[in-house]
Formats: sequence, structure tokens, C-alpha cells
Amino acid sequence: MIFPVEPLLDLQGLEKSFGGTRVLKGISLSVGQGEFLTLLGPSGCGKTTTLRIIAGFETADQGRVFLSGKDITQVPPYRRDIHTVFQHYALFPHYNVFDNVAFGLRLRKMNEGEIRDRVLSSLDLVRLRELEGRRPGQLSGGQMQRVALARALAGRPPLLLLDEPLGALDLKLRKEMQLELKHIQRRLGISFIYVTHDQEEAMTMSDRVAVFNAGRIEQLGAPQDIYENPETAFVADFIGAANILSAEVLSSVGDFLKIKIEGSVETEVPKQNGWGGAQGAVQLALRPERVVVSADRGQAPESGWLHIKGALAETVYLGNSRQVILRATGREKNIVSSMSAEAFASLGAEVSGAALAKFRIKDLVLLKNPEKEA
Repeated sequence: MIFPVEPLLDLQGLEKSFGGTRVLKGISLSVGQGEFLTLLGPSGCGKTTTLRIIAGFETADQGRVFLSGKDITQVPPYRRDIHTVFQHYALFPHYNVFDNVAFGLRLRKMNEGEIRDRVLSSLDLVRLRELEGRRPGQLSGGQMQRVALARALAGRPPLLLLDEPLGALDLKLRKEMQLELKHIQRRLGISFIYVTHDQEEAMTMSDRVAVFNAGRIEQLGAPQDIYENPETAFVADFIGAANILSAEVLSSVGDFLKIKIEGSVETEVPKQNGWGGAQGAVQLALRPERVVVSADRGQAPESGWLHIKGALAETVYLGNSRQVILRATGREKNIVSSMSAEAFASLGAEVSGAALAKFRIKDLVLLKNPEKEA
């Protein structure tokens, strides 16, 4: 699915500072009708501030916000057809579930018959209709989050904002709610903008992910594209994990660069991520699952493969897999491999001494030239 065809929401050059510190640095972003977009990044990167500007709770210093083609930059929150679900549920403790969900509809002075239909259909969506008479204090955390979601959905907004709504839940319940949210979003066709710092959550739920870093969007794309083809070292290391290798460009011929990796291994890699071709330092990303660790018996690299020699430093048990850490010879940073339990078991004691990290050249991803990054 490719988004957006006709944007429901359009952000143009948002800038925001707090106390002299720039927290947003020119955020431009479009969200399509029926899209599930996640704003992903570490704490303090600007994703929640962006969400609050969309909702109208904050005002941008510069830039514009458009909803369905209309400029809503100066429109107050209560006049925007946008609803928000927060991490802390903000339910009224003295109201029961039904009345919590009905609250916003009654403010809009809808008739009670329509309110009842809307509330019950929303509770059906989150599978809580049988609890309509309970108060929040009688509900679990997951149930309260579902009530908050039902309340937002009852207003039938074209756009729903979710600010780390699952952050207070335990791991098992959070995973269940991830699938539940995605199912509801697909069923209703409502656009979701979801804020999280959890990479797995973003990859599981989203049509597209905007990776934020220090007030900018570092990369925007489908989860698979971002994982397989990260554009920068930050994205490569934040989405999953990555080995970042340094290299020097020796020459540029056609669509390929001749490079020297880690000051020793020479090879050719295709140009990627708008790399212009000037000589100088570059970085390459390599996913741990693409690295094979074996005993070093002095074997020559096979065609299309590269070898980095070292010694086994540590292994970390992860249930059905092992993280294998290799202390590479003459290199400051270790090489990390992710191996299945079966593959690790087959190594036996072979790599207790000299070890070899092997990977295919085609699995290296050329990152943006560090000198060109803003």
C-alpha cells in the first residue's frame, strides 16, 4: 500500500522551540486517508510535539497544518475533527464505561438514541459491551485503554492520534493490543497517527514509519524498506540493530563504488541513498542476522563474501536465538551476529579461539555520506 494518494493531513515546515531550544526543525509530512502512520524515535526527538501541534494543543512557531485541504493551523483543538488517545487514559472515575464513551457525544448535543447506537457499536469494536455498566476502578489497564479508544472512535473522526497509548501495559497485553488496534483501524478505514519509541511496535502496526531524530525526520517509508535499506547510521542502529562499518571510497565507476572497508578489505558496492560519488569516508550498515560466525581456519573468502577476523567475545542467550559478539582484530567496535539456536549449536567449541565473521557484499547498505548530513 502506497501513501498518500490524496493527503488527509499535510504538515508543511513545522518549527517549534521551547526556551530557546529548537525541538522541531522543519517537519513536513503528509498522511493519506486510511493510513496507519507511526512517528518513531527516542525521547525528546520531537514526535510528541508534532502530535500536539496536529491536535492543536501546541502552536508551531512556523509552518502550516492542513486537514482535508483546509488550513487549521490557528483552529482551536475543540473545532478540529481530530481525536486523541493518550497513554494515561483520562477516564472519568465517577462515570461508568457507557457514560465515559458517551461524554463527547453529549457535548455535541446528539440525541440519546443515536448516542446509544454509537456507544454500543464502539464498545463492540473493542469487545467491551458486556462491561458498559462498570466504572474505571473496576477495570484492568487493558480494559481502560479499550474504553479510551472506544470514546475516541465514537465520534467517528477521520483522523485519530495515539500518543504511546500502550506504554503502561505489560508486554503480553501490549502485543495483543497492537494487533487489536491494527484490526480496528483497517476495519474502520480511519487514519491513525501513532507515537511510540518502541521499534517492534512501529514495525508491527504501521503502513509507514517516520523515524525522528533531534527534531527532524531522518527517514520515512514502509517498515520493510526502512529496515532493509536504512539511509543513515542512526536509522540503521535505531531500527533493530546494525553493525556500522567505516570505509574509504577509492574510486567511482558507473553505478558502483570501489571501497576499502575498515582499512583493509577492498570491494565494490552499488551506490545507494543518493550517494554522489566523491571520494572520502563512508559508512556501511550490516544487519546481525546477515553475519555468519565460524572458526577461522585461514580460509579465503568465497566469491561475493567478505571476512573479518577476530575472537569470540561473548554470547547472549535469547531463547530461540543467540547473539554472538566477535571482537574483531584491529577494530574498535565489535561485530554482532544473530544466529539461530541450531546454527549456534553446530559451532560447538570450534570458535573458542580464532573466529571469523562472514557476510555477503550484497548485504552491505551504503549510508548517506556523513559530511552531507544536515
